Amino acid sequence: MSEQVNTASVQSYATDFGFYPVYLHIRTKTFTVETIPDFKSVIKSVKDNPYVDKSWIYAPPQESYDLRGIVATKPYSGRVFSLPKTHTLKLSGAFNRDDHNFVIWCLSFFSGMRLTTTQAGFLDATPIKPGTLIDFCLSGSDELNVIQLALNYIGKKDLHPLACMRIAAVIHALFLAQRPQNLAYEKFQYLYMALDGCFSIKWDERDLTKKLKKPKHFERVLWMCNEFKMPVPFWAEGEANIASIRNDNFHEGIFFGQPLGFSAYKSDHSGALTSGILVQIEALICRFLVVLLGVSDLNYISSALNTREYYPLKLN
Repeated sequence: MSEQVNTASVQSYATDFGFYPVYLHIRTKTFTVETIPDFKSVIKSVKDNPYVDKSWIYAPPQESYDLRGIVATKPYSGRVFSLPKTHTLKLSGAFNRDDHNFVIWCLSFFSGMRLTTTQAGFLDATPIKPGTLIDFCLSGSDELNVIQLALNYIGKKDLHPLACMRIAAVIHALFLAQRPQNLAYEKFQYLYMALDGCFSIKWDERDLTKKLKKPKHFERVLWMCNEFKMPVPFWAEGEANIASIRNDNFHEGIFFGQPLGFSAYKSDHSGALTSGILVQIEALICRFLVVLLGVSDLNYISSALNTREYYPLKLN
């Protein structure tokens, strides 16, 4: 994967990103976002792509070339694929390529769809409709506010060197978990990785003057909820704790008493655990990310997890 970055001056970078089907024209002293001239035709070409199904676009079949240059289409997808860029982000000031990437990851999260600066930044499938991968919609804010929020995070005092990369990793794992063709154990693995990523970010923000004992896996979701003053889901404590599923899954390749792929996340395997918990984990990760990025909308943060409703989110 290669990143398209153009240096306009020593203190300015311009990065193409996409695919984002929303027209943007943003200009501030610190950053600008412009939409490509042929925006409408690019959007149409993606929507008309034969590999689009129910607002998701899938990787096309893998192709190979022999020594004569003849193309052979394989009976499986190429997995990693590209989409056209639709916008250009320009940051002015002491920002580098990693800062650009982080801003786009944050824009991805708050727009609810995967955006990338790379040449081929999509794996297996990605939605082409905003809002698909989150349970909130911005209220009173827009992309300008999201970019400023990301830049504020980058500028935090004593920011851990891995914080931005971990935020990006959590967002990516959250998004990968929602691929429609995922089996239950795959979805669970991605989501648990995202939960653990949130914990690592928050743990490294702790007050080092206090000699805190690092929570064990079965204590971590509970610890984060208490730190963020959020309601604790029932599956984060007691016999329903998902850490036991994680241990069997990650260490022994077992998911609800069966080898991977032979069991679903259903209540008939454990009285308290239901398939809806995976949706709740997605929702909780969204709330963790919102708080970690500096948003303090208590109405959203404390909202119910056991629903597929969209909630309004205020960034400030």
